[in-house]
Amino acid sequence: MRKKRWMSIMLVLCMILTLLPINTAYADEADAQKDATQVEEVQSDEDIVMQDKQEEEVEPDEGVAMQTEQVEEVESDEGVAMQDEQAEEVKPDESVTMQDEQAEEAEPDEDAVMEKTVKPAVRMLAPKAVSPTASPEEIKEIELNLKPVTEITNIDDFKSITYSPSDKITLKEVIVYEGYDKVTGPIASVYNSDKAYTVMYEFGCDKNAYELDSLWSKVKINSKYIQDWSYKCLYGDTLRVFVSYPSLKNKVGVTFKPRDQWSGSISNMYVGHDLGEVYSVWLDYYNGLNQIDKSIDRDTAYDPTKDYSVCITITGKDHAVTISPDLTKDDVTINYGTI
Repeated sequence: MRKKRWMSIMLVLCMILTLLPINTAYADEADAQKDATQVEEVQSDEDIVMQDKQEEEVEPDEGVAMQTEQVEEVESDEGVAMQDEQAEEVKPDESVTMQDEQAEEAEPDEDAVMEKTVKPAVRMLAPKAVSPTASPEEIKEIELNLKPVTEITNIDDFKSITYSPSDKITLKEVIVYEGYDKVTGPIASVYNSDKAYTVMYEFGCDKNAYELDSLWSKVKINSKYIQDWSYKCLYGDTLRVFVSYPSLKNKVGVTFKPRDQWSGSISNMYVGHDLGEVYSVWLDYYNGLNQIDKSIDRDTAYDPTKDYSVCITITGKDHAVTISPDLTKDDVTINYGTI
């Protein structure tokens, strides 16, 4: 740097010296004698020294100032150039630094993205593996809610049921057989209240989750007038329940002999009923009209001068038959209305 500066100063001084005017005295002495060369050289040297002094007092200030300014400009230009070079040398470092900083700033974002991507996988729990040796749950209590026989008017009414546990078992099939307490036989297509029926309800369950077995699976029937049912479990996932519906009598007819034909014991007045042999009859006799207290023996001799009351109890011989509990006086006929 110093060498360049000094070289610039010397170059400026040389340029200034070439611009200075030739001294008149020096020209005159030059035209004189060539013999006095040494004197002239000495004189010229003195003149040059004097000239230098004068130039240093007058013009060199401005020249030096100009040179200084030029040097400063050159220096500034060189400084700028050097700064540019340094900047160019630094810029890559700065860009690298900035890239590093950006990379450092970007890395947390990538980590955050990866963290966001990974977190749900960490939080999500895999479904619990079912052990191949795990035992299915035993279904121990089953309840069926059925329509009472008094509300059944067609075959489809047998299918209108509710049951529990409905989240573990499913009703798959309903078959209506003709007859009471049947597991096979003719399948009914039309309902007749005078006939009894057996309905098979088949349920199924998921064998991998639940198990049905006749040893511990107990069935309860909730329905009026139903007394008989049975069930069996098959294959561990099937339940069949057989429910017997009794026949239903909505009309009853009873027959007595005309009074002029009564003789012997008072029990001879009774003839029978129209319900069939599946019903049994018991009669209680009383002295007087409209009496149901202090019954008399059925072998008591008939007395034409007395009035009598009879209580008739008719029941089914088994659970296969029943009389409607909604029976009214109009539904009962005695001697076709003669008594």
